[in-house]
Amino acid sequence: MEQIAAHAGVSKATMYDNFESKSGLTRELLDRFGIGLLGRFVKGISDPVDAQQIVRGGIEIFVRAIERDPAIYRFILATNGPQALLDEAGPPVTVMVQTMLRASGADPSAAEYLSYMVLGGVFATADRWATHHTEPRATFVDHLTNFVWSGLSATGIDRLKGPVDLAELAATLAEALEA
Repeated sequence: MEQIAAHAGVSKATMYDNFESKSGLTRELLDRFGIGLLGRFVKGISDPVDAQQIVRGGIEIFVRAIERDPAIYRFILATNGPQALLDEAGPPVTVMVQTMLRASGADPSAAEYLSYMVLGGVFATADRWATHHTEPRATFVDHLTNFVWSGLSATGIDRLKGPVDLAELAATLAEALEA
């Protein structure tokens, strides 16, 4: 907490006045990190896009966030582990995958497991990339998108042709986030 307070330019006492513990601070950062990512994602899909572009857009936004502020990402992981990120991102991603599977005529029953598998892979791979930067972000995002899309295609989601119904997707996401 001392390092965080020093980085924020406040005293340790001020940190504890606002956050009861490191986990309280982590929860707040996770909420802000997640809401920020979701907000950027929604802005990024205002134009008609297909399912693969939605996947790529989500990966791009996540990787950019890690690149822009790796300290927050590392703090969240160090304090709560990757499960905290999965708990935050899992429900809305599951809803998106269910919606796209239904629209493609595929069985949505495994959407939750599929979503968590994809997220776990994306988080682990992005963490590795953030630590080693062996290739430019755009190349990394392309590779990761191709990997994820290949897995999603095996479910039949690639039968969804043309733009995704963003109004339906937004309404379903809003409903899931309120629950």
